[in-house]
This record gives sequence, C-alpha cells and structure tokens, in this order.
Amino acid sequence: MLNTIKSLIQEFLEKLESFLKTPSDIKQCSEETITLEYPTNRSPIFERLNRLKMLHNPDLLTTSFEDAKVISDDFCSIKISETLAQAISLVTLLNPSDIIVTDDEEKFLGIVSSLSVSLEFTPQLQNVPFKYRHKTTKIGQATELILSQGKKTIGEVFSLDKNYCFFQKKKQIDYVFDEFGKLYRTPDDQTFIPILNEDKTIVGVVTWQGVLEYLRNDRLLEESTVENLFEKMSSTKTSLDQLYTLLPEDTLESALYAINYLPIEQILICDVDKKFLGLLNREQISILAHPMYYHLMNTPLGDIMQPLSSLHLVQPTDNLKDVIRNFLESDTEVSVLMDSSDSQIPKMVITPRTILQFIK
Repeated sequence: MLNTIKSLIQEFLEKLESFLKTPSDIKQCSEETITLEYPTNRSPIFERLNRLKMLHNPDLLTTSFEDAKVISDDFCSIKISETLAQAISLVTLLNPSDIIVTDDEEKFLGIVSSLSVSLEFTPQLQNVPFKYRHKTTKIGQATELILSQGKKTIGEVFSLDKNYCFFQKKKQIDYVFDEFGKLYRTPDDQTFIPILNEDKTIVGVVTWQGVLEYLRNDRLLEESTVENLFEKMSSTKTSLDQLYTLLPEDTLESALYAINYLPIEQILICDVDKKFLGLLNREQISILAHPMYYHLMNTPLGDIMQPLSSLHLVQPTDNLKDVIRNFLESDTEVSVLMDSSDSQIPKMVITPRTILQFIK
C-alpha cells in the first residue's frame, strides 16, 4: 500500500513539473493588441445601467412599481361575457383610453381601446362638423346597427390573442420604459400597463402620467430643453419619423390612408409654404371615417382640423420640465415644436411617449 502511494505521489510531481516553466521558457505568442468590445446586442442589464446613469436616479433599478406609488386604480374593466352595450356605456360615461377585459373570475385576458368600441357603433353626431350634419345617415339605420351590435359579447367581437405587456407590483419601475418608449406606436399599443397579482387578477394600472409624475423632478429633465429633446430624437430618426403633413384642401380620405399605412398618430395641416395651420389625430380621423359617414370622405381637412388656437406650441429654448407639466396638468397629449428661425413652421410633434423615448 505504501509503495502504491509513493508511486502516485511521484507521478503527480512529474506531471506538475511539466506545467511549471521559468520566465525564460515562456515565449511571446503575439504582439497584437487585444481589444474588448461590447456585444452588438447588449443585454438588458446594460440598457438599465445606462438608463440609471443618465437619470441620476440611484433608486430607479431597485424601486418597484408598488414602492414608487405609480399604480393607479383609475381604470375600467369588463368581462369577456358582457356585451358591447355595456362597453359603450363605459366609454360614454367614463371616457377611458382603453378597457381591460377579464374572464368571469376577473383574471386578465387582454385590452380593447375605447376607440375600437366606439367604431363598432355609429359615432356620436357631435363628432361631425355642424355644416355636414344634415347629410348624416338616417336615424333608423343607426338605431338598427346600435341594437344589433349592442347584443354581441366582447368575446364575439374582439380578438384577445396577442401578447400583452403586464407586470407584478414588485417589478422594478424602469422596465416600463421598454413599453412606453417604443420608437413607433401602433394603433394596438397599450396606453397603460396592467399590474397583476400572481393569479392574474388586476391590482391596478401604470400610465405614462404616473411615470412622468414620478420622474418629473429628475435632474436630467430639469436641466434639459426642448432643443435637447429634438437633437436626440433627430439622431435616431428615419424617413418614417419625419413630420407628416397634408394641405388644408386635402381630404379626409387622404388622412385615413395615411394613418392606416404609416406609424403616425398625428397629421399636421400646413399650407404650400409649410406654415402650420392645424392638426388631426388618429381618433378624430377614425371616427369621421366611419362607414355610416361615408359622405364625409371628400371633406377638406381644413374644415375638420384642430386650429392653432387649441394647440400647445413650444419653442426650442423652453424647459422640458414645463412641457411635462403641461401634459400632466391639462387634457392635451400633444405639443408642437416650432422652428426658431420661423415661428410658423413646425419642427417636431412631442408627446408623452417622446419624452419617455428621450429618457430611455
């Protein structure tokens, strides 16, 4: 046994000796300089750390939705077995942006927009310009449509098979930027993020208002101007990011075509000299283009646009915090940046989503 142990030790020492080399034994393999680079597709943790550095907020990566107190209980929900008549009642009385759909046990299934609900019926007459109201469809037709549609259930009308973004209340708040800060917004994108319990029942929702309220006193936003926002967004722009404009004599049909095929939410109405006259958003266009109002398709956009007097215009030198304050304290969700060299020419449309893209 002792001899066996000695032989094993000797074998081990011989192998160890073969691995040990003096400095003179070591040869330089290459004189090339090795450069370490970040991977092309950086992991989410890199993005989160970069975000933390930019915001000067040491708690952003560790603060949960619950601790940040950004979860709101101001939302509408409806069961998938309930009817469109009940949904349109919610839209009419509460004017929500979106409605949460649950099963009969109140577990989250999906989201439908209030615009989608409204378009299943004939939009209210008040949405039609006064001088065109005498041409609207017959009351009997509209009544028949409302009665027949109102009996259908939510599940019969809307498809809820897409992947919706939702979180639990203990999740860190900075994850919300990936949803709210998308470069392009599609008509199906959520205007809020549901916060769920483990059994998928609803705790509440997180809105862009809640996130901006939480961040409004951050030093980055306090020290930034609208020009800083414009410069950053310009550096990532593509042709689809440019302002989309139409002439006041262009028709509703042209505007409908644009919002159906371009990732835009607003159309700016400008004259031939590019001077800003007014604005139309997706909701206005969709409602006026309802099949029951087919006669409006040739309506000039100058007759139905929001005039300048109703819009919030900003200058490059304006503080970004003031723009955020306007979003939070008024009903508007759009500001328009005007050119400093010509105050009648627009340069950029700013929305809460634009602010969150700047932060992201």
